[in-house]
Amino acid sequence: MLTGYSDGMRDWLRSLGLLCETISWKLRFFVLTTEAGPAILSQLMQRHRMLDVVSWS
Repeated sequence: MLTGYSDGMRDWLRSLGLLCETISWKLRFFVLTTEAGPAILSQLMQRHRMLDVVSWS
């Protein structure tokens, strides 16, 4: 799940290929765990730094 984005970034995040879903009345973005995931994450990290990685099991 991606956090810390602004409302103005929503369209750009969707254009990268992040999956968005509304959960508990809040829009949340996720990086896919398919073969496309590393490329999506790479594009995202070229523009923004990563602060933390959390495993959801």
